[in-house]
Amino acid sequence: MIRWFTRNDIASNFLLVAILLGGAFAAFNKVPLEVQPTYEWGEVDIKMTYRGGSPKDVEEQVVIPINRSLQDLPGIKEVQAHANRGGANFDITAEKGVDLQELRDEIEARVDTINTFPPEAERPRITVPHTSNYREVLTVAITGSLSDLDLYRIAKKVETDILDLPEVSRTDLRGTHPLEISIEADDEKLRDYGLTIQDLANAIRQSSLALSAGSVKTPSGSVMIRTEGQAYDTEAFGNIVVTAADGALLKISDLANISDGFEENEQAMLFNGSPAIMLDVLQGQNESAIKISNAVKNYITQSDERFPEGINLFVWDDESIRIRTRLSTLGNSLMIGALLVLIVLGLFLRPMLAFWVVLGIPVSFAGGIMLMPYFGLTANTMSIFAFIIVLGIVVDDAIVTGENIYSRLKDDLSPLDAAVLGTKQVATPVTFGVITTIVAFIPLMFIEGHSGVWAAQIPPVVGAVLIFSLIESKFILPCHLKHLKRDRDTAKLGLFSRFQKGIADGLERSVEKFYAPVLRWSVKHRYTTCTLFLAFALAAFGYKRGGHLGFEVFPSIERSIIYSKLRMMQNTPFEETQEKIAYISQCACELQEELIDPGNGKPLILNVLSDIGSGRYGRGGSPEEGRVYMEILSPGLRSEPGPTNDEIAKMWREKVGELSNVESFRIDGSRGGRRSGGEDSESMEIQLRGPGSELKTAIAEELEDFFQNHREIEWGHADHESSREELSITLKPRALELGITQRDLARQIRQAFYGEEAQRIQREGDELRVIVRLPREKRESLQTFETLNIKAPGGTNVPFFTVANAELKRAPGQLELINGSQVIAVYAKPENKETDIMKLALELEPEINAIVDRAPGISWVWEGNIKENREADSRTDWLFAALMLTLFALLAIPFKSLLQPLIVLLAVPFGVIGAYGGHIIMDVTPSWLSVFGILALAGVVVNDSLVLVDFINKKREEGMSLKEAVQISGIRRFRPIFLTSITTFAGLMPLIFDGARHAQLLRPMAISLGFGILFATFITLLLIPSAYLMLEDLKAFFRKAWSWYRKPFQEEKDS
Repeated sequence: MIRWFTRNDIASNFLLVAILLGGAFAAFNKVPLEVQPTYEWGEVDIKMTYRGGSPKDVEEQVVIPINRSLQDLPGIKEVQAHANRGGANFDITAEKGVDLQELRDEIEARVDTINTFPPEAERPRITVPHTSNYREVLTVAITGSLSDLDLYRIAKKVETDILDLPEVSRTDLRGTHPLEISIEADDEKLRDYGLTIQDLANAIRQSSLALSAGSVKTPSGSVMIRTEGQAYDTEAFGNIVVTAADGALLKISDLANISDGFEENEQAMLFNGSPAIMLDVLQGQNESAIKISNAVKNYITQSDERFPEGINLFVWDDESIRIRTRLSTLGNSLMIGALLVLIVLGLFLRPMLAFWVVLGIPVSFAGGIMLMPYFGLTANTMSIFAFIIVLGIVVDDAIVTGENIYSRLKDDLSPLDAAVLGTKQVATPVTFGVITTIVAFIPLMFIEGHSGVWAAQIPPVVGAVLIFSLIESKFILPCHLKHLKRDRDTAKLGLFSRFQKGIADGLERSVEKFYAPVLRWSVKHRYTTCTLFLAFALAAFGYKRGGHLGFEVFPSIERSIIYSKLRMMQNTPFEETQEKIAYISQCACELQEELIDPGNGKPLILNVLSDIGSGRYGRGGSPEEGRVYMEILSPGLRSEPGPTNDEIAKMWREKVGELSNVESFRIDGSRGGRRSGGEDSESMEIQLRGPGSELKTAIAEELEDFFQNHREIEWGHADHESSREELSITLKPRALELGITQRDLARQIRQAFYGEEAQRIQREGDELRVIVRLPREKRESLQTFETLNIKAPGGTNVPFFTVANAELKRAPGQLELINGSQVIAVYAKPENKETDIMKLALELEPEINAIVDRAPGISWVWEGNIKENREADSRTDWLFAALMLTLFALLAIPFKSLLQPLIVLLAVPFGVIGAYGGHIIMDVTPSWLSVFGILALAGVVVNDSLVLVDFINKKREEGMSLKEAVQISGIRRFRPIFLTSITTFAGLMPLIFDGARHAQLLRPMAISLGFGILFATFITLLLIPSAYLMLEDLKAFFRKAWSWYRKPFQEEKDS
């Protein structure tokens, strides 16, 4: 096959062009762009709404039944449930490898069998969450001084227009409330006419409807029959007739005030101080974030023509900016790295040889891109980073093959024979070198958790690229190298060619002058050499184990959002929360005016978004909560770095100062505004487990204070809501005498204070609830109970206090349960991002134990990052051990030896030393990405040793003495080993030395690979030859010992 492609220029070039065209087609049509890889979170979510339900009601009537139904369902690892006012949320974590869609269907089937849910509860929504549902490409802020309903209608128009854009398929509107037609009945009129809220609701159900009645055949055809009576607006509902107790016919408008608007909800969202609704524009499958952003921005630019004056549209948190910035950084690193590789090869190899070797880069990359869609990969930060990692590695086999072909040309072989023989001679080490490299990256696919998703993007790209590099070096490269001329007439060479020849010859002279004597000394004093290297290795690992390097889970990176969260004291009025949020927003606006980029005059704070009375980003919450977000100018768009997010957050905190009547307030400069499927890498989480009690709550608050006051922790927060006052209503004996049951009482009180849902209707694509209840001022006063009547089964109206007692009690504000047990989560964030949270966790444990042990029946565990990293630490040790065994097996096959692979693997620990040494030189704290780089490094560093040991074996097979074979191999293999290592480092150099903030995420892995390979090369050229001879000495010693041991037995046998 090699000879056929080498002889057939047309076939070889057709193969080259086909690979390049296939890669180009996939790049432009099959591989979408995004910042982060999208993935499923490994869980199934259940959301169930129970309007008006207290947390205790939700727990007893929703959470417990669902927990019971899921108890013995296989495939479930953990069930986490949150019981809040008005509903429950479940996060059901699946066992690894479980099909999430199948698990979702099984959960749905189990939940559908539950028939004890309260009638007021809505059907549960069961979904498999995916990051694509929460990562918006950008958000459109729609602002205007309009009524809430008018602003909503404008927002719906914007949503419709944007969905009509061919580039956009998905949006999500937030910052609004569900639509509602509210019918507030006058309780005095109801009493006068002997009516109840239930009567009004029944009248609406009977009169407001439209039904299809089939069809009738006529001479002209079939005619559909339909009754039209559905009410859609306040006038139609007001005209519905209800019959009073005395038979009088009354319109609902005579008995109630009717309004068309939103559900009652104390919530507000402001964008730069103006009322706003936010429209998230999401990225669908195979859609380009950059195209989406461009289309939406173009729409916003033309919005003045579409909407009346006073309506403004703004872009918030445009992720395409980060995509462009990171793509630009990675693209520049790729191009500069490729240029450096070309320069290095051009200096040390002949220009034409260097050209054909470097041609392998685009060919291999095109092959890798061509296979990306089949692996389900997108062009994201990590997949592009994989191309940078493999940039220098991809030319290794071409360098070894090309250099060997060039050597055969010097041996007076014909060009064709030299190309074929030169390729075949190194086929085994080159092939196994590619295999070991691919195998070394495979463990990254078995890293679990959020970091594992990122790491798993790398192996498929590296594997695909290296396979195509092997194809290129076997079937394309030899065909072109057969045309190289053997000798060049120096007199006819151009200026650059003479310069290049001088550099190449200088390298050869340097090898003879400097490396050869050192090698001879090393192999002569091989035991001293090996002992010195061993001592150095022990010292280096002792330094690492001593904790001098530190460790962080993930490198700190700048995000586009600075986030603050305010929680007021319990029962704080919405208006007071609103005032505090307005003040915090004002401080942000003052800071916006102060922080200006000196080069371009842009403010570093682009926009300020405030959200009062809702959960994070407008999804659920309470009147005591509020959030303010700052959108920060991307570092890539600044003329100078300027203050970091943490520094801006600190300035903001100082401006805000101390706040009164506040339960908690924190500002986070690194959290960001998106839900990413994982916590912040630097956060710490404790879970308190045990029966719910005041003591457990007190322990949680004490732990919060402990974290707040700890010198290494910025803030602590107990994620619980204090108990609230609850009005407990019970029946009196008189109620039973009148035939009033507890259910009758509960239903009528709910109708009065929460309301009775008469029906749901669809209007212009929106779902509306039609609800009947008492006026708001009545529902917000306990005095209403003084005049409230309860209707007995016989139709008699009885005063509330005649049949019931009402007593104020304390009840849980919210409940969190894991596998049915109540828990309270306590969070903490270290003061310094470089803090080793694993080490800090160990230091905190005795003090946490001292606090928790005072409460009998209460226990605690680390959750979140601490738990995940401890599990990951253990898994990484096993993965590394499995990797070493696999590499050993792969090396034993070509060597046909169980001892020589041990020599080759000596490069691995010294590569690790080089990796950590690189972190010290670059002043970068090691992280899990550094560890990922070290795992991948293990397979790369053995390649040079593999080539060297294989060459020694070949020389010995040719009859050369052991010592001479070792020395000649070291000298002859110096150039390819040196070039493969220096090109790998050159390819990674732009990223290693990139000081941009957005590049800091990827630098640790690049440093591990680059410096590890560089240092391991030095080890390969000195330690491996010495270790090879030492192994042969030991083998000779054991052969003599075995011969001496067997000699008496042999003599006895012979005699």
